Amino acid sequence: MSNSKDTQKKPATTAPAAPVAPEPAAAAEVIDAEVVESTTTSTALATPTASAVTAPAAPAAPTDFEGRLAQIGETLADIAARNPDLQEAIEELILYTVAKVDGIEGSRGITIPNVNIRQKMTKQESLPGEVKEGELYTKQAVVGKELDFIPLFIHRKRVMFETGKERPVCYSNDGITGSVHGSCEKCAYGRYSGDTKADCSVGRAVSAVSSDFSQLYQIDFMKTSAKTGGRLETLAASPRGIYSSIFKLTTEKEKNAKGEFYKLQVYATNTKVRGAHYELARALSQLFKVKFDMSVENARNARARTAAGGAIDGNAGFVSSGEGADSDPDFASGAL
Repeated sequence: MSNSKDTQKKPATTAPAAPVAPEPAAAAEVIDAEVVESTTTSTALATPTASAVTAPAAPAAPTDFEGRLAQIGETLADIAARNPDLQEAIEELILYTVAKVDGIEGSRGITIPNVNIRQKMTKQESLPGEVKEGELYTKQAVVGKELDFIPLFIHRKRVMFETGKERPVCYSNDGITGSVHGSCEKCAYGRYSGDTKADCSVGRAVSAVSSDFSQLYQIDFMKTSAKTGGRLETLAASPRGIYSSIFKLTTEKEKNAKGEFYKLQVYATNTKVRGAHYELARALSQLFKVKFDMSVENARNARARTAAGGAIDGNAGFVSSGEGADSDPDFASGAL
């Protein structure tokens, strides 16, 4: 698979300047055709030469976020140096690894676009342009009827909304501990009571990259799309990693007593990711793993500060890398 933006070979250039990774406690309170043939994702970027051969660095400790991100950055720079046709795409993807946005005081990094569905009740002002009912979009761009993507990292999540509130009142980025109500397993809000639907929704968050590696996405499979997220996890499971195949994301119309609505649907394309593209996908997967571990650590620190008598942080430490789940109205969510 060649880069859609630039297939002309060009000499490798120096990797972008190294952004500074945040301290764990203050980081973002967060997030059958075959492809071309040929390992790791970043906050601090080194500038290795393509021919440099050195002894591998000792693995970074699980909580050494700066070290882990630096290793990933070195891998991305090396992939770019060895594959000039991927260099432009990698440079664009690296922009999402910075700790802060230059020029915005207090910024905590670039938000990865969250994929949404245009429902009948979606407000026009939240759309990036002309989006037809049932089509996919982010708040920055129209995606269209479908999206070919490579899943990079999947994790469970829980979100509890209250009527009239745009942001969740309780959030769990790991599906284990809620930001307000604590243990998800013990929380009464996550349980069904007779025929009454649980107040807290459980689903999966999927970090992904478009099949041409031009754009990163966050796809939340929550509420009416929760089962689809489970299906994707099953389809993507592979000894080579979930990032070894390309999938198609689209929408499907359904109807219930409250009316018509759309939910997410996924299909396998039987297209494999190979060579340098596979290396790049694996590196990006490791980047999202670090981001996830950082969000869990930040949430733990926020709970510790609150337990020690500090100010209650609300959902601090639990904000996803995307824009949250089902940010647009879904009138059918209570029926499925």
